[in-house]
Amino acid sequence: IPFVTPAHAGPLGRSFSLLSLNTDQVEVVAVKLAEDNDELIIRVRELTGRPAKSVRLTVRGEVTAAREVDGQEHALAPATLDAGALVFDLTPYALKAFSLKLGKPAATVATVASQPVPLAYDLDVASTDKNRTDGDFDGRGATYPADQLPATLTREGVTFHFGPTTDGAKNALAARGQTLALPAGFKRVYLLAASADGDRPATLRIGDRTASFTAQPWTGFIGQWDNRLWARKPGNIDYIFDIPMTGLVPGFVKPAPVAWFATHYHTPTDNTFYRFSYIFQHGFDLPPGATTLTLPTDDRIRILAVSVTREPGAGVAPAAPLFDTLSVPTTSSAAATTPTIPQAGQKFSDLTAITIQPPLYYRPGDLRYTLDGSEPTAASPTYTAPLEINRSLTLKVRQLQSDGTPGPVVTAPILVNDVTPPTVLDATALRDRVELLFSEPLDATPAQDPANYRFPPPLGVRSAALSADARKVTLLLEKPAAVATALTLELHGLRDTAPVANVLATTSVPVAPDEVYRLASARVPSDSSVTPVANLPLKASQAWTLHLFLKTSRLPTTTTYLAGFGTAPERVDRDGHGRFLALIRGGIRFVANNRQAQSNSPLDVDRWQLLSVVYDGKTITFYKDARRIGTQPITLADDPTGEVLIAPDATTPGFEGELRAVTILRSAATPAEIKTFLEANLPAE
Repeated sequence: IPFVTPAHAGPLGRSFSLLSLNTDQVEVVAVKLAEDNDELIIRVRELTGRPAKSVRLTVRGEVTAAREVDGQEHALAPATLDAGALVFDLTPYALKAFSLKLGKPAATVATVASQPVPLAYDLDVASTDKNRTDGDFDGRGATYPADQLPATLTREGVTFHFGPTTDGAKNALAARGQTLALPAGFKRVYLLAASADGDRPATLRIGDRTASFTAQPWTGFIGQWDNRLWARKPGNIDYIFDIPMTGLVPGFVKPAPVAWFATHYHTPTDNTFYRFSYIFQHGFDLPPGATTLTLPTDDRIRILAVSVTREPGAGVAPAAPLFDTLSVPTTSSAAATTPTIPQAGQKFSDLTAITIQPPLYYRPGDLRYTLDGSEPTAASPTYTAPLEINRSLTLKVRQLQSDGTPGPVVTAPILVNDVTPPTVLDATALRDRVELLFSEPLDATPAQDPANYRFPPPLGVRSAALSADARKVTLLLEKPAAVATALTLELHGLRDTAPVANVLATTSVPVAPDEVYRLASARVPSDSSVTPVANLPLKASQAWTLHLFLKTSRLPTTTTYLAGFGTAPERVDRDGHGRFLALIRGGIRFVANNRQAQSNSPLDVDRWQLLSVVYDGKTITFYKDARRIGTQPITLADDPTGEVLIAPDATTPGFEGELRAVTILRSAATPAEIKTFLEANLPAE
């Protein structure tokens, strides 16, 4: 990193070279101070793919010793010096590193002179491990660890004095606008400070001039890369990471140098291990003749030490940042601050899901929108999922950051002329009701009229209820009846909520029974089978339940598939195919291709137990004997294979078990329904 310095007189003239090579065939790729001593590390590389012989590297000043080192700066072999120059050979494209010991320079730079400034401490911010209740840095009793806080700290030649750390002793000064007297004859002043409450912008006065700085928090991160936020924590087993991302928080770097840190801090009751605490250094030039420093008026800023200095190199400054600043141009670009609406200006003839893409950086819940053309405010709806639109309108959206800062408003014309009638996506018959799922929201008046739904006699509809999202109709039957075969339902006069009220023509739809499969008994592994079954719930978002009773005398030592449906484990070709109840190392699992959900209960031996897996379209829930034993969100895929598989891995060694009442439902069974199934089907011991 280059440095710049004010023009000044000196013996080096107008140019100076730290080192030079006698050939362009070799380049110096690094010059640094050795990690463990005061030697100079130089790394070189051959550039042309040809051997480089007798390369001479000359360093400004005297080289008294040289050795070749490896990447960890361990000595490999002595190096050759000739008339003060390092001489070496390189094979094609080779890398080498050398450690050079330099003699005393002909000229030296004066050392830094510093003087601590006495402070009238008024706070106790440090405590010993024996008495962590002593002191209070942040108003909640937290403190620096006194056993690690030194009495004196020398940093870059500047010496600071800290206050005493014995119980009850004051060792910090709350900034309340106090004026400190500064000794004469110095050029710079340094403060060691930290904030008790986040970043605190502050202004102080030095003599007749003001200077600004930001007091940084005494704990927390001092730097962080961009941080992705996720909808949930991953499970213990996640072969495919498919958890939705819900935000991207921009990275940051706290710019003030860390003067001192500890690997923990104290609370009145504990040590907070691996939660670092810090003191930061802030430096300012002293105007000529300045003899006073007036602190900021912010008592959340703690001053721990002040020193003044004379520094020969005070005017030298880096020409580039000494650390990552994360000030990437994209963080202030339109992509970083402006949401986008991909469907803006397009024309649609059916109900359409309109999506809002967040800007580069966002958090959950910070996008607000309106559908009436008004400006979005903090009181406007929060965008959480695609908006289903069935008419033309003006959509406006903006980002409201966590501190209330509004972003630019994005306006989009949404052009929807919905002329498409709704369709029936699914129809399932349960004991006392029929559930219908439609492609789009229905008008409530005809949807909730029982006369618009007709079954063949003797079945009749007592009532029709529309769900909150207006997509699902639940028909209560006049007389509960176990439906074992498919029925036909005739629909009349249903319409959607579009401005033109598209009417679903009178139509007949098949209604599948809830229970689409039942097997009385089977043995694992001997009764392995594959059975084609109609009306299996194979859509990714389709609810279902799998029940089975199991009894075994020993737990399996390998993965054992008990039963399931969809694509067989050995034939899956897409993530999320297959739905299987399995045993893995004695634990009860749900397995799809590259997806797993794990229960919190092991399998029992030598007794009948009901294992139930319930999927509601988003989440797997496990039950054992009608008691919930685990739940986990999961993403499945539409499965093309309508087959039920019993013991599909029939070669599992050393495991035998009996299955009873293997049952597949097209609905997500409730806990009460699972209990009823248990009581009605429990085998005798």
